[in-house]
Amino acid sequence: MNYVLRRLISAILILVIVSLITFAIFQIIPGDPVLAKLGLDADEAQVEALRHELGLDRPVYVRYFEWITGAVQGDLGTSIRFDAPVFNLIKGRLGVTASLTLLSLILIVGIGLPVGVFIAKRESLAALVVSIISQIGMAIPSFFLGILITFLFGLVFRMFVPGRYVSFAENWQAAMWYLFFAALAIAIPRIAVIIRYMRSSILEEKKQDYVRSALAKGGSNNYIMVVHILRNALIPVITVLGMTIADVLGGSLIVEQVFNIPGIGRLLIMGITNRDFPLVQGIVLYIAVIIILINFTVDVVYRVIDPRIKLS
Repeated sequence: MNYVLRRLISAILILVIVSLITFAIFQIIPGDPVLAKLGLDADEAQVEALRHELGLDRPVYVRYFEWITGAVQGDLGTSIRFDAPVFNLIKGRLGVTASLTLLSLILIVGIGLPVGVFIAKRESLAALVVSIISQIGMAIPSFFLGILITFLFGLVFRMFVPGRYVSFAENWQAAMWYLFFAALAIAIPRIAVIIRYMRSSILEEKKQDYVRSALAKGGSNNYIMVVHILRNALIPVITVLGMTIADVLGGSLIVEQVFNIPGIGRLLIMGITNRDFPLVQGIVLYIAVIIILINFTVDVVYRVIDPRIKLS
C-alpha cells in the first residue's frame, strides 16, 4: 500500500508539472486567439471586448489557477472556435478515438505476445521469417502504413471506402470495420516491437539458474515456460507495453488524419489551426492524464507480478 501511495503522489506531482508547462507554452507561442476568431479586420473595441470576455486581460497566474481548478471539477473552459465547453467537445470525440486505441491494443497484445513466445520457443524457418518481418515492421511509420493500407485494401481490393467513415450511431459494424484498417496501421510497428522484446526477454530468462534447476527436477518445457519463465519475462515487456499504449494514443491522433476519422486527433488539429488555446490545452491535458494513469497502472502491475519490486 505504501508503494502504491508513493506512486500515486508521484503521478499527481507529474500531472501538476505537465499542466504548468502546457499552460505556459500556450501563453508564449505566436498567434492571437481573439484575432483568429474575429479576423484581422476587427476593430480595437471588438478585440478588447472579446479579450475581456475570455479573461485574457487578467494576470497569467489567475488564469492558470482558474483553469486548473476548473479542470479538476471537469470544466476545461470554453472553445473559442466552437463556442462550446471543451469537455463536451472531447467527450463527443472520445468514443471514436477510444475504440480505435482499444482495437489497436487488442491487435498488439493478441498478436505480439503469442508470436513472441512462439519464435522464442523454437529455432525454425518460420521463426526466422517472423523475426525478419518484425524487423521490417518496426521501420515503417504508422502514417505511411495508413497510406499503404488505404491504397491496397481501399482502392485495389475495395474492402472499404477511403475517407468515408461511418459513425457508430449509423452502423456500428461498419464503423468497427473501417476502424480495423486504421488500427492495423497503428498496430503493425508496435506488434513488431512487442515480438522482439518478448523473444529477447524469454531467451534471457531461459539462461537463468532457476530454469536449469526446474529442468533437472523433471519439469516439462511447457510447464516451466508457463509457470516460471513467462512470469519473469513479462516484467520488461509490461514496461514496453505501457510505453506502447501511450505511443498508440499518439499514433491514433496522426492516423485519424489519414483515414479521415472524426476523433480527438482531428479536433486537436482544428484547435491548433484556429489558435483555439482552451481546446488544445484541454486535449493536451487529457492525453497527459491518460499517459500518467497508464504509467501508474504499469507500476502497480509490476508490484503484483513481482512483490520484490520497490520504489527507487
